[in-house]
Amino acid sequence: MRRAGAALVLVPAAWTAVACLAPSSSAAAPEPSDGPALVVDDQRFAVAIGEDWTARLVVVDPDGALDDVVPSPTTAGTAAGPGLTTAVSTTPVSNRPPAASRPTTPAAPDATVTVGIGRRLEDREALAGLTDPDELPTTDEVVVPLAEVLTRSDDVDTLQLQIPVQERAGRPSLTVRTPGLYPLTITLTVDDDVVAATTTSIQAVGDEVGDDPPLGIAVTAALSDPGPVPDAAAARTAREELAALDAYGELTDAPLSLALPPSLDEELADDDDLRAGVAEALAGGELLALPYLTLDPSAAVAVGRVDAFSREVRRGEDALASVLPGISVRRSGWLVLEPLSRPAAAAMRDPLGYRLLVMDHATYESLPGNIGTFLDSSLAVDIELGGGETMQGAVVSPLGRLLDEGAAGARTPTERAIQILTALLVNRQELGADLHRNVVLTADGFELPDGATVDALDRLGSESPDIRLITLSDLVGTTDTMLVGDDPVTLSLPERAGDDLTARTERIDLVRVSAESAASMVERRDQRTRWLADLDRLVSTGLTDEQVDVELDRITREIDGVFNSIQLPEPFTFTLTGRTSELRLNIRNNADEDRTVVVRALSPKLRFPAGDQTMTLPPGVTEVVIPVEARANGSSSVEIQLLTPVFNQRLGPSAFLEARVNAMSGLGPLITGIAIVLLLSCWFSHFRRRRRARLAALAVVDEYDPDPVVSPDAAEATAVTVPDSVPDP
Repeated sequence: MRRAGAALVLVPAAWTAVACLAPSSSAAAPEPSDGPALVVDDQRFAVAIGEDWTARLVVVDPDGALDDVVPSPTTAGTAAGPGLTTAVSTTPVSNRPPAASRPTTPAAPDATVTVGIGRRLEDREALAGLTDPDELPTTDEVVVPLAEVLTRSDDVDTLQLQIPVQERAGRPSLTVRTPGLYPLTITLTVDDDVVAATTTSIQAVGDEVGDDPPLGIAVTAALSDPGPVPDAAAARTAREELAALDAYGELTDAPLSLALPPSLDEELADDDDLRAGVAEALAGGELLALPYLTLDPSAAVAVGRVDAFSREVRRGEDALASVLPGISVRRSGWLVLEPLSRPAAAAMRDPLGYRLLVMDHATYESLPGNIGTFLDSSLAVDIELGGGETMQGAVVSPLGRLLDEGAAGARTPTERAIQILTALLVNRQELGADLHRNVVLTADGFELPDGATVDALDRLGSESPDIRLITLSDLVGTTDTMLVGDDPVTLSLPERAGDDLTARTERIDLVRVSAESAASMVERRDQRTRWLADLDRLVSTGLTDEQVDVELDRITREIDGVFNSIQLPEPFTFTLTGRTSELRLNIRNNADEDRTVVVRALSPKLRFPAGDQTMTLPPGVTEVVIPVEARANGSSSVEIQLLTPVFNQRLGPSAFLEARVNAMSGLGPLITGIAIVLLLSCWFSHFRRRRRARLAALAVVDEYDPDPVVSPDAAEATAVTVPDSVPDP
């Protein structure tokens, strides 16, 4: 592998040459006062040796300099020689006067078109010579009469050229000994005076096909993100850019890697024609994955919102796949349109799965590790991620300026495409065709490029065996990294970048807790969905802090409305006359729908065996019954709290009640027990005495015998005096 350091000294001169080739974006089309000029409208770029090179040039003739040369419009006629055309007069022959009566006219000027080929372009320094036809020496020329190749009309004058390219000199042709890149000059001369001239180049292709890998060109662009809350101007810009993308698709089928904000899905869904045009423009390309919500990755990662960023990227992928089915949405590359931090780049590589960072030259030069203009933009660079990990990066080529729509008036699309192809192939030839080289081309600011130029680039590049138009996905992993000595060019990203969202996200998180709490009180689940969606949107870096504060205040008012809809009773005193009892509360729901709350009672002298009670309150007043157990007599305070079912967030101030307990004390039950025992003992003693008396009376009656069989003396001795009645005990 060839080391980049060996050719570093040549790079600045090469890009100076490229800068000369590239027209200024502010350049205008040739004005009528500029005089005659030649511009290449179309041509072949890659020509096999032995075939014909063809081209169509437009003659800009504001002063009518060619009117004396070819006064009447003509059209191309039969071939006058190999590859050359001749003109046929359109003037009717019958209208011409006899020869004797015709006036004498001066001889027609000698007007010719000369096509010359220069020496093979060996290095990038030679590109500077392409800007001045007078300073470009030629090794072979073909001279063609102007009348044979000029086609005139009321609108435009064109030159139709067809010149053989041969390996050996012979019939009128351009001699090319070896394959390679060659400059061409086209000069329009009248009576040995140069009227107009221009330069172009061709690639002479031999019979043998080399083993060197082709150079890929990835055309890339990004549409403006209108933001989460677009104003009228942003919405209008988004619509105009989508219309421009539709028009771009009508001009070219070349592959395009486009960063299309997913939030434009509604705009596309509402317009079938626009959606079809955008799909056609992207049919051969790809969409680069973006978050649906405008969210700077550096700012998101700094506040720990990687999951939120990942969620928005997936949402964006789904939205684009839904509105543009069949168009691939890939995480192949991330366009660095804003400063990017190292932690954000690391997160984008893993776990988000992005594989390439694409940055413009200004961003590249702002990063430590850059080597300035010595960079070869057809090779990749490494992006340091920390921990020894790196990510591949690509710096857009300065040649991308030629794709800018603002440069379209300066030169034709074909000329700009030829300049791009020539510069890339000469650079590849000089620095090493054995390396895997690819370039990213984008207009200034990653704007949508000129479709006609991209189409010419695609068409002319397809003729070359060394060029192919690709997507960013094709570029990833197929581009060699630039080395300085033995070390890769490695760029360091800053530790922090983007807006600081710390204070904003802290407030959002607090409101999110309240939103979850309030949503748990409401039966309708769409309320929670709406609140959380609004809070997720407020993380967007497309919103200002002032806009976020307004939205948070609105959401907080809605949450407070739910909290304040429940009203506890005014403080009151209640009495408990027993060990267990019930506390009855009237709680009012001022809303028009049910509210679910948690009721909690606290007291130092009372126990509430049911604990916290979750209940749904219909609109109006609801009686809530709370079981109570007394622990002691006397007065005690009772605190009644209302909480949310989720997070147990307090709903307003507590209600404080007073409880009076007149239940039994510890001595009273003891005395009462003793009294009961004594009473029972007395009753038991009385019962026993009465029972004994009755039993005694029954015993006397049972033993009495009125006629005992005894002697008179014995009978008298045992006689017992029986009273008339037995007294009750």
